[in-house]
Amino acid sequence: MENTFSVGFADIIITPDEPMPLGGYGASSWRKHEKVLEDIHAIGTAMTDETGKTVVFMTLDTTRAYFEVVPEARKMVSQATGLPVESVMITCTHTHSGPDMTNTEEEAIQRYIPKVQAWLVECAQAALEDRKPATVSVGDIEATGLNFVKHYYNVENGEKKFFGDNFGRHVMDETTRHTTEADPTLHLVRFAREGGKDVVLANWRAHPQLTGGSKIKNLSADFPAPFREILGAQMDCHVHFLQGAAGNINPKSRIPGEQYSLDHRVFGARLAYFAVKCLEEHMKTVPAGLIRTRHVDFAGKVNHSMDHKRQEAAMVWRHFATTGDREGTAALCKEHGFASVYHAGSVSAKAASPETISLDLNAIAVGDHLAFVTAPNELFDTNSVYTEEHSPFDMTFTCGYANGHWFYIPSQYGYDYSCYESHVSRFAPGTGEEISEQFLKMLAELKGQ
Repeated sequence: MENTFSVGFADIIITPDEPMPLGGYGASSWRKHEKVLEDIHAIGTAMTDETGKTVVFMTLDTTRAYFEVVPEARKMVSQATGLPVESVMITCTHTHSGPDMTNTEEEAIQRYIPKVQAWLVECAQAALEDRKPATVSVGDIEATGLNFVKHYYNVENGEKKFFGDNFGRHVMDETTRHTTEADPTLHLVRFAREGGKDVVLANWRAHPQLTGGSKIKNLSADFPAPFREILGAQMDCHVHFLQGAAGNINPKSRIPGEQYSLDHRVFGARLAYFAVKCLEEHMKTVPAGLIRTRHVDFAGKVNHSMDHKRQEAAMVWRHFATTGDREGTAALCKEHGFASVYHAGSVSAKAASPETISLDLNAIAVGDHLAFVTAPNELFDTNSVYTEEHSPFDMTFTCGYANGHWFYIPSQYGYDYSCYESHVSRFAPGTGEEISEQFLKMLAELKGQ
């Protein structure tokens, strides 16, 4: 595949054949699926430049994929294809109705992991075999009214003051003058291929959690599945959905009086509507150019500010884990100053953590116009927007949930105004901003290469 830019696509069904613990909504071992709402998939896109340099992006319809899964899978793909490990990216759609690949103590997950790893090898090989000459176009559109900032609170005189969410508008906290607004930008890349269907990559920010919440026990890819299906049918193309920095972004508002709920297929169809409009009206062709990569083992600082409460935290978590007593646990949390049992569990875990945790950050450039950055975390869209706005490339995809998972990294305002994500994050305030700056440094190096 030399002397031309080429792109290949693969789609592998990864639906488990036994009840599987579903991810999302805190501890999930008890929530095993009872019904397959739709098949879940591994999607792969391979890109090769005129020199033969190749990268492969693959996405699993799972909540996340933990370190017991991803490093070995990347090595397996590398061995099977001859690609360097750093040229293999594995991300997740972060569906809250997919297998919880972090729940490695569950026997069902233990049996599922080697199957997923084998499927990823198959997916990469199929995408590489499918490569065809392609041209590149990029475009974006505001998909309004579909993603919302989660609720946040500013604590004043011991009282929590609600000021979160937006419903297609800014929301201002008049005390702090801080604005919250979800970025509605849907990024699209279209690879027009000779002798094969076009391949469309989409980058969007919103938690896939529309299928009824923690009480529903359906296996589902949630809105990414109908989005891929509907967009693919309408535009006669293959579709690869890459989840963005959705750590603080939900698919519906939580402001009283503005709440509404959408069936996940309706949500996927609405997002596909914007994608079709973008593909028809807002795309511009750019030179493919050469593929370049950067990899950094970033030292994320662990937040040890509550280590002095480790014993109390461990006691609260142990009480909940052994009794399931929610009311009693809530009383213990209030007594010892924890926002929730998950806050207590995080404090206990962080106290036993090292000073830093190595985070696998990657940047990939395709020519001088298109770039991707990946992190193994639920980043806040505040930091991804900053990265994208200051990137030297025309379009930059920010992809969370990639190559492992270290849960939330809030932006600074998440710490300043107190939220669930900042309570349970292992990382110190400012880490999200440091990651954005590291991304920009890597992108600047790629732009100048």
